[in-house]
Amino acid sequence: IQRDDDRMRDTGGQREPMFVTVEVEDVEFARFANRLRVGGTIVSCSREDQLGHHHTLNVEQREEVEIEKRFKPDQIQRLEEAEEATDNPDVAIATVEEGEAYIHTVQQYGTDEYASFTRPTGKGEYARPRSELFDELGSALSHLDPDAIILAGPGFTKQDARDYLDEHYRDLSERISVVDTSSAGDRGVHEVLKRGAVDEVQAETRIA
Repeated sequence: IQRDDDRMRDTGGQREPMFVTVEVEDVEFARFANRLRVGGTIVSCSREDQLGHHHTLNVEQREEVEIEKRFKPDQIQRLEEAEEATDNPDVAIATVEEGEAYIHTVQQYGTDEYASFTRPTGKGEYARPRSELFDELGSALSHLDPDAIILAGPGFTKQDARDYLDEHYRDLSERISVVDTSSAGDRGVHEVLKRGAVDEVQAETRIA
C-alpha cells in the first residue's frame, strides 16, 4: 500500500506495516513462485484513507493469514487433507533413458518439472560420455536435497545411473528407490504415480 505524496516525502518512501482486511474477489496460485495471490477490496484497515481501495496480498509459505468464511463440510475436509499432506516427506522423481534425464518434484497438486538434461550419449560426433549426464543429474538432485528419490526409466540406463550416483553421490544413495517404467519424462512420471510408488516411498521414509 502506498502513501500519498505528502506522507511519502515525510517518511522518505519507507514501507508502513499495517493491518488489512480484504474482501476477496480473485485468487491465483503462482505455481513456479509457490505463492498465493489474493486480490480484493479493502474493507478494514489501520489507515482509513485506504478503505475501498483494491489491494493484492502475496501469501507465501509459513506466512499466517486469518480467514473469515463459512466453509462447507467438503471444503473443511480438503483443508484437513492439505494440512496432513504438509507432513509428507519431499519426493523427487528422476527419470532417465539414453541421452535424457529429467527431475520432477511431487507437489500436493501434482508434479512440476524441476530440471531436464538432453544430449546424445555414446558414439557420434556430438555425443558425450554418459557419466556427464549422470553427473548433471546427481548435482541437481543434491541441490534439490529431497527426502526420497525415485529413479525410473526403461532398460538398463537407470541402473547405470544408480551405480554412478552410489559411487559419486553417496549422500543420495540411501534415499534412492528404483522403479521400472517404459519411458522417461512426463510419461515416465505418470507411470510412477499410477503405480503408487510415491505413496509407498513416503510411507517408508516416515517410518525410517
